[in-house]
Amino acid sequence: MPQAISKRVRVAPGGREWRVLPTITRPLALVLVTLLAALLLAGCGDSGPVLQLPTNTSGAPIVPANSPSAPASSVSPATTTAPTATGAVVPAVPPTETPTSTPPPATATPLPPTGTPVPTSTAAPTVTTGPPVTAALAPAKVDAAAELKVIKAAYDAINQHFYTTPDTANLAQKGLNEATAALQVTTLPNPVWTSDAATNWQLFTLQFQKLVAASSVELAPGEVAHRVANAFALAVGDLHTYFLDQARTDVINRMSKGDNSTLGFGLYLALYQNGYYVTRMVTGSPAQVAGVQVGDQLVQFDGVNLTATNLSRLSNGTEGRAYSFVFKPLNGGPSVTRQIEYKRYTVPTVEWKILQNHIGFITINAFHLDVTSRLDAAIAAVKNQGADSLIIDLRYNGGGYNFDGVSGRFVANGTILGTFTNRGGSSKIKARSEGKQVTPPLPLVVLIDKGSASASEVFSLAVKDFGAGTLVGNTSAGAIGTVAYWPLGDGTSLGVTNSVYETVKGEKLNGVGITPDIVVARSTADILNGRDPQLDAAIKALETKAKVSN
Repeated sequence: MPQAISKRVRVAPGGREWRVLPTITRPLALVLVTLLAALLLAGCGDSGPVLQLPTNTSGAPIVPANSPSAPASSVSPATTTAPTATGAVVPAVPPTETPTSTPPPATATPLPPTGTPVPTSTAAPTVTTGPPVTAALAPAKVDAAAELKVIKAAYDAINQHFYTTPDTANLAQKGLNEATAALQVTTLPNPVWTSDAATNWQLFTLQFQKLVAASSVELAPGEVAHRVANAFALAVGDLHTYFLDQARTDVINRMSKGDNSTLGFGLYLALYQNGYYVTRMVTGSPAQVAGVQVGDQLVQFDGVNLTATNLSRLSNGTEGRAYSFVFKPLNGGPSVTRQIEYKRYTVPTVEWKILQNHIGFITINAFHLDVTSRLDAAIAAVKNQGADSLIIDLRYNGGGYNFDGVSGRFVANGTILGTFTNRGGSSKIKARSEGKQVTPPLPLVVLIDKGSASASEVFSLAVKDFGAGTLVGNTSAGAIGTVAYWPLGDGTSLGVTNSVYETVKGEKLNGVGITPDIVVARSTADILNGRDPQLDAAIKALETKAKVSN
């Protein structure tokens, strides 16, 4: 689970929330807001399977038209959001094939991370960026053959690698609907679809060629294909299936190599009372360095007043350029203009501090490849500062790698946590302690919300199922599976859900989410005014545990 790279929206009481990162997504999506604000990591390898949602770890804004990465029925051209919080579910189909540790053969090599259910020792292949981003290419007469080549790669990726057999008739029809809208052609009679994927592709191809022939519009090369690929992804209704543009694909490649950097401003925005307000900033991001404050209302970007229709401009920055932002303080006062550079910055995997002189508060921003070592260091640090209990914050965390290792810090090594299942069979996932299990165990509370997806959810379930701690917050994203990234031949890629998770108790929560032990809401108004009722409830839960133990 690399981090989500695209527009993501996260659903939160009181309004939608967007993460301002470069146009990469997706979730993480989440999923991430309807779902996207910040979720996205996925992958697999020696470190184990990857769970992730598309997220805006890169810094792309989350636009209302997109959902984690938020799945919305209507999506702006060439953008996909992997929903991180909504969670439409595709019914699972019992596996009919023999389990394998790698994805079945395909016409293309998957991007790293592979996200297969069983870790492999084979190095994941990398993919080069390819031609310039679609938006940078000049409009021209649509080349049907070139567009179909990309569309076919997306169709095959879902048909061959989605965890359950997809409805290709629905897939093809949704793709044609999007192509018709993009090409601005009067709707042609729909083909009579079949249950055969190969036949449906032939029917799609013929109809697509007719649409292109009837169209007089000029579009950037790849735009139609990307919109259709995005429509395919939305058609299957799973948070781990989403389209990634070239920038988002680059982020995935970087993360698979241990590069936790991302390109953007590092802002999270929420739509609240008809305005866009800052709800969070990534530590060390350009926005934080520039002095932006939580609660600030963003009213103007690059000389243009901010609206729902132009919000996506925040995701299309030029690296190294400083942009003008105009903010209004939450509680009144004159507007402030800040120059914020669109640049690459590193997203901290783990952050920590001490609360009330004895509680170790650890935030895991993403399950990057270094998450276990960073977590070990944070636990050691808070214990050295006198911590006798822990709160781990997974809010906004869209997933990533090494969830089995993180689980192994709080659950006995070798414990079977659950099972990943797909058309090829199933594989059990075990906790991996590596000699670093917290001993003696400390009282533990884990904070989750709609932005907690994928790897975050697997770890949270381990804490809940094995009595390692208490979950506090809101229901999680419901993106509990693995994702494999398949290149589409032009520098873009498609994330495809290639397995879903089942707990040791037999619960299938993909598309549903995890209900915490203590349900507490946190509204946008709370965030803007510096209140955190979820954290307050977590501290109270620890106090209650302390009283009981005494």
